[in-house]
Amino acid sequence: LGREIKKEFKSLVQVELFRYKYLSRSIGETVIDAEIVAYDEAQDLALLKLRSIDKMDFVAYTYPPQDMKNIHVFDKVVAVGAAMGAPPIPTVGHICNLDIEIDNYLYGLSTALTIYGNSGGALFRWSDNRQRWEFIGVPSRIQVMLGFSTQAITHMGYFIPVWRVYNFLDDWCYQFIYDPNYTIEQCNEMRERKKEEAKQELARIYGAVEESETVE
Repeated sequence: LGREIKKEFKSLVQVELFRYKYLSRSIGETVIDAEIVAYDEAQDLALLKLRSIDKMDFVAYTYPPQDMKNIHVFDKVVAVGAAMGAPPIPTVGHICNLDIEIDNYLYGLSTALTIYGNSGGALFRWSDNRQRWEFIGVPSRIQVMLGFSTQAITHMGYFIPVWRVYNFLDDWCYQFIYDPNYTIEQCNEMRERKKEEAKQELARIYGAVEESETVE
């Protein structure tokens, strides 16, 4: 039996960059097109590649994957996101839970104030050893109280823990983003090899495979 297998190519999205002087005073915004190069709808995660030739002056430090056991309840964290559509707002809090299961996925919980618009931002933890703030998760959802009206509980912010982000990057062969043991070239080769293996497996199961491209 032949079966038609469709490839999905997501349309471009736009990323808003906020620019500052003296590290604190906003001087405007820039919008740049970006490609979705990896995504997981169930986990609400995506990896974007900016269509820009300019080097980003400031990027986040990622938390060392071999050091996961040292993230604890009571650790100080800062959530950064475009709350209610405003320019990035930092709020301070603490980790208060690391093992909350929602829809079969594990989340962390912090007391750093978050609200609608924070989703997709970042949560940072201070490292005394390395003397820097490090990315440890993605704010994803907040607790709400139902009654006469829906009220957001802003000090109960759920976040996707960094190890889930790393697993997502592993699945799509983008380990070089957080692991210096990998190069961009190695990851590109791994990704192409993985695509070819998947294609061969589909051909083995379903016979002749006809590919067609659809654009969303």
